Amino acid sequence: MWNKSSRAINYMLSAIEAGDYAFRFADVNLNRVKDIIVREKEDAARREQYYGLILDSARTGIMVVSPSGVIKQTNAEAHRLLRLKVLTHLNQLGRLEPGLPDIFKEMGAGERRRISFSDERGEVTLAVNCSTMVLRDSEVKVFAISEIGSELAEQETESWVRLIRVLTHEIMNSISPITSLSETLMDAEGLSDEVRRGLETIHATGKGLTAFVDSYRQLTRLPEPRPVLVEVRPLLERAVRLVEQEFEGMRVEVKVEPDDIMLYADENQVFQVVVNLLKNAAQAVAGRTDGEIKVTARCPAGEQVIISITDNGPGIAAEVLPQIFIPFFTTKDAGSGIGLSLSRQIMRLHGAQLTVRSVPGQTTFSMVFP
Repeated sequence: MWNKSSRAINYMLSAIEAGDYAFRFADVNLNRVKDIIVREKEDAARREQYYGLILDSARTGIMVVSPSGVIKQTNAEAHRLLRLKVLTHLNQLGRLEPGLPDIFKEMGAGERRRISFSDERGEVTLAVNCSTMVLRDSEVKVFAISEIGSELAEQETESWVRLIRVLTHEIMNSISPITSLSETLMDAEGLSDEVRRGLETIHATGKGLTAFVDSYRQLTRLPEPRPVLVEVRPLLERAVRLVEQEFEGMRVEVKVEPDDIMLYADENQVFQVVVNLLKNAAQAVAGRTDGEIKVTARCPAGEQVIISITDNGPGIAAEVLPQIFIPFFTTKDAGSGIGLSLSRQIMRLHGAQLTVRSVPGQTTFSMVFP
C-alpha cells in the first residue's frame, strides 16, 4: 500500500514540475493535495498580475536588477523615463549615455544619484534611488526612478510668476499717479517751455514703462487653455505664412508624419508659441544665404505629439542656454525677454513641455505634448 501511495506521490510531483495538472487519483486525499496546489498556483498568478498592475500604475519608474546586471522586472514608467522600449540588461542604458550602466552598477543600498542625458526632446534629468532585497536566495537591487527636470522647471516658472505679479503691481502703483499727474500739469497755464518739455518727458516715460510692465503681466494673466481637436499641419502652415510676411526670403520646410496628426489643445495659444519660435529661428538665420528652418511634427509610437523647430543659425552659447526661459532675460538689443517665458508658461498650462537643444550650427526647440 505504501509503495503504491509513494509511486502516486512521485507521479504527482513529477507532473506538477512539468506543469501538468490534468491527472486524477483514486485516493481522495491525494486529489485534495493536488487541488490545493492548483489553487495556490492560480492565486499566486493572480497576485502577480495584481501587483504588476499596481506597479504599472505607479508614477515612479521601478527597475529590479540582478548582481550580473540582468533586469528582472520593470514597469511602464521606467520605460517611459529611460526612453527605452526594451530593458533586459543595464548595458542597454549605454545607448542613452555611455557612463550610465556603470552609475547603476556602482550604486549601493540607500544611495541616491542624479543622472542626465539628452534625446530629441531635450535634456532629461532623473533622480535614482537604490535599495536592495533578497529574492530567491540572491540579493537584487531595486531602483526607483523619477523625473525632476520638469518639476524643477514648473516650480521655477511658478516662482517667477509670483515675483512678476508682485513687481508689476508695485511698479504700476508708482507709475500710474506720476503719469496722470504729469498729464494734468501739462495743461496748467503759465508753464515755461523747459518745464513743459520736462513734464512731456516724464509723461512719455511713464507711458512707456506702463506698456513695458503690461507686457510682463501676460505671464500672470494667461487664461486657462480651452482645448479642442486641432489639425497640426494646417496650424503649422498658417504660422509659417504669417512669419514669412515679416521675414522676406525665409526658407521653411514643413514635415508632418503621419500627415493627419491631431492635437488636443488650445489652438490660439499653441499657434502663439509656434509663431514665437519661428520668429526666433528666423532672427537666428537672418542675413545668411544658406539660412534654413525645418518644422517637423511627429507622433512616436502614438504616444506623444512632438513639434520641433530647427534652424541652422550660430546656435546658443552654452553659458546662455540655461537662462533663455527666464523672464526679463534677452540677448537681443530690442528684445523684451518675454517670448520664451510666455511660450513655456503656455506649454506648462497644457501639461506639456518646451525644451531646447543647441550646438554650434543648429538649434532645436521642441514642443512635447502628452
